[in-house]
Amino acid sequence: MGAFPPCLQKAIVGADRLDPYAAVVMLGVGILLCTILINYLLMRRPIAGGEPVTFAQFFAAPVGYHALGILGGAVWAAGSVFNFIAGDKVSVAMSYSFGMGGVLVAALWGVLVWKEFRGAPRRSYWYLLGMFVLFLAGIAVIAWAKSTMPSG
Repeated sequence: MGAFPPCLQKAIVGADRLDPYAAVVMLGVGILLCTILINYLLMRRPIAGGEPVTFAQFFAAPVGYHALGILGGAVWAAGSVFNFIAGDKVSVAMSYSFGMGGVLVAALWGVLVWKEFRGAPRRSYWYLLGMFVLFLAGIAVIAWAKSTMPSG
């Protein structure tokens, strides 16, 4: 994750640069290839134990499960396009930082909607509060730093 913004910056800046849409296509090809390889390995040797899974079992899963996976990929792709377009206008590091706000939204859903910490020790809630405050502070500092940078 840390190497991605500098690599993307090199790909979309310069004379022979990719436009944001071509960068997303290249990212998608890389994700597809990695997913096929990693899925195959994890299906053959599950991390949590259990029996290995075959591709026939994978494709026998309900259509709704596969549809949710495709929908998730489409949402991720749309977000990547917008993120790369923003990176083309400001900087990749800044657009990536703001794009990570999705992590904050996911955490809020986990805590507030799905009640993932129900029954957790009270101390956990203080850690969660600290995480939300520091995450928001990080985004604010990035925004402030960009607005106060000298031009030139």
